[in-house]
Amino acid sequence: MNLLLGIVIALAGLAGLIWMLVRFVSISTKIIRGIWGVRSGLNPTKVSGLWRLLGALLILLGILLASEWFNFHLLNDLLVRLQWMDPDQPMSWSLKVLFFISGFAVAWLGFLCLRRAQQYEAPSANKVLAEDPRAPVLYLRSFEDDSRVARRIEVSGFALGNEESVIAEIFNTVGPLIAIGKPGEVIPYAGAARKYVGQGDWQACVRDLMLEARLVILRAGNTKGLWWEIAESAKHVRPEKLIFLIPLKRPGYEEFRRKAESYLPCRLPDYQGWRIPVTTIRAVLFFDADWASHLLPIQETVAGYWLDRLASLLTGELSVLRNKSLLREILENTFRPILKQKLRETA
Repeated sequence: MNLLLGIVIALAGLAGLIWMLVRFVSISTKIIRGIWGVRSGLNPTKVSGLWRLLGALLILLGILLASEWFNFHLLNDLLVRLQWMDPDQPMSWSLKVLFFISGFAVAWLGFLCLRRAQQYEAPSANKVLAEDPRAPVLYLRSFEDDSRVARRIEVSGFALGNEESVIAEIFNTVGPLIAIGKPGEVIPYAGAARKYVGQGDWQACVRDLMLEARLVILRAGNTKGLWWEIAESAKHVRPEKLIFLIPLKRPGYEEFRRKAESYLPCRLPDYQGWRIPVTTIRAVLFFDADWASHLLPIQETVAGYWLDRLASLLTGELSVLRNKSLLREILENTFRPILKQKLRETA
């Protein structure tokens, strides 16, 4: 009996050792691949490369500062070597807390630098349309929403993404995501390829793109230009090509619904949706060929989101090691059934 128990314990230990070894190799491979993949972006001869290099250095500095909280002593040893700290005097808890908070702040600045690098790398709509023969996916929104959407940053596999860039990647299976650029914008946000037109030409340009587009995505809001776009889409775009992103709470949606129903030849569904911190989108509105309307809430519950976050924290899973960011998973799960239907209807 004791021999059998010993064999079971030995086999369990061996299995655990093999699992740890496989896990170590898997994580190391992802890290090496990620570092190798971003090396070309750290080119200091380009403006975007300088921003990436600065971002990478700030993130490493942030990690160094925050690591002292976990008693890695990297920063402590560095300060001792520089003779800025007494080797016989341990670092105080208050100083560790200060470094921990500062580390997160510095790392966040690094991510903002990486986001700026992506903006410099964003291709123009003219270039994208010239290289991609497919009909585009037109993305219409209020310009004031751009900065709010860009603040939703997610990291996966050493890649940085925001809500709009994730939407662009998902809909790239249909066609390139194209948007009208904000007048006077120096550099665009990452995501949809921007097309810049004169102040008096934008309406004609939007109308032409509507007629050409495979799908038209409108982000619900309440600006004069957006209501003109909604009115034009009701006139010129087949209903099965229309998709509305709903970032609104219930009162805002009810107000939007009342006004939208004066432009659209149908009633809109009652409100369904909830807020998930990683995305501004609460629900997606779409139509059948006969203008029958459907409102699909974001495909993740609030409880499910926080349980996923808690599981990642308890297991020590770093977002940089995920194949897909949580933002990407949620939006893919939301758009997958809609895209499947749209591709079938617009074929």
